Amino acid sequence: MFDGIARKGSPDNWISVETGQDIINDLKKLTKSADDCCIDKYTIAGHGWRFKPGGGRDLYPGIPGGRDDFGFYESSTGRKKEVADLADLKKAIDSGDIKFCDPCSIQIYACRIDPSFTAKLSTITGCSVVAASGSCAPAKGGMWKCGPKNDKEKTESGYFGFYRCLSEGDLRHEGPYYQPF
Repeated sequence: MFDGIARKGSPDNWISVETGQDIINDLKKLTKSADDCCIDKYTIAGHGWRFKPGGGRDLYPGIPGGRDDFGFYESSTGRKKEVADLADLKKAIDSGDIKFCDPCSIQIYACRIDPSFTAKLSTITGCSVVAASGSCAPAKGGMWKCGPKNDKEKTESGYFGFYRCLSEGDLRHEGPYYQPF
């Protein structure tokens, strides 16, 4: 299960969602209700691990939706109706059901988000996307911290902090701390 999504970036506007399809539905709703008919800022927070059938963790690119695996992924395998992927998002953007402003920003606070997912999300939406690659949690002063949480994670790849992808495909390391909007 996702921890929630921020609507218009304000903590007062956070809602809880259960599935990747809920994210797509919320983006459609926000597009219709936005003053300028587009989304300028969007935050997704959740758990960054996808669980394999039968147990164990899988690092499939995307934002897992918890143990039941109803997440938001780069592409879907073993398709469940609650799962959404970047093709679903692109279809909704192409049809005009979802519109992002120019410029726009998306933040993802979840553990070990694969840069390939983030880069494709940035390209499809035209937004700057900041995501966590590592263990991610709130820190002091409203900041978020991301990186290895123990010695084992220090030796594994994929634990390096926050990074930003721009719609042109550039990838930039932001460091272990990041201030949400």
